[in-house]
Amino acid sequence: MAQEEVVLAYANFLKEKNIFVETGTHYGGMIEKIIPLFKKIYSVEINKEKYELAKEKFKDYPNVHILHGDSGEIIPKEADLYWLDAHGEPPNANCPILNELKRIEKFQYILIDDFGLMNGRDGFPQAQEIETFIRDKWGIIVYVKLGQITIVYWNSKTK
Repeated sequence: MAQEEVVLAYANFLKEKNIFVETGTHYGGMIEKIIPLFKKIYSVEINKEKYELAKEKFKDYPNVHILHGDSGEIIPKEADLYWLDAHGEPPNANCPILNELKRIEKFQYILIDDFGLMNGRDGFPQAQEIETFIRDKWGIIVYVKLGQITIVYWNSKTK
C-alpha cells in the first residue's frame, strides 16, 4: 500500500477533518491528495528550495499553509491527523521525530513513516525510544505497524 493510500484511508476514518499536519513537504504530493478533505492543511519543510516550490505551487489554496523550518520546533500542536515524514536522510539525518512528538498535544491519528529507519544509527533514535516516549506521554494507545508506517491512535479529544 502506497503512503498516500494509507494517509487517505486514515483520513476517511476521521469524523472531524479540520486539520491535517505533514512534516516533510518534499514536492507536495501528499498535499495534492489531501486538499479536498481538510479545512486546514499545514506542511513543514526544512529545505528552503522545496519550501519555496511548495509555497508557489499551493498559493491559490487558502486552506494550505506551507511552513519553513525545523518541524521539531514549529509543528502545530493540534491536528486531527499527523503525517510525520521529515526524518532526514542518512548519514547524519538529525531526525526530528522525538521533538515533533513532544510538541503534539491533541490528535486522533499520528502516522509515522520510515519507522524501520529508527535504529539508533545515522542520526535516528531507536524505535524503542520512540515507543517508550509515546507510551509515557499519552498512556494507553493503539499502536499498529503497517510496513514502514507506524500508526498511533489515541483520541485525546475525549480526555
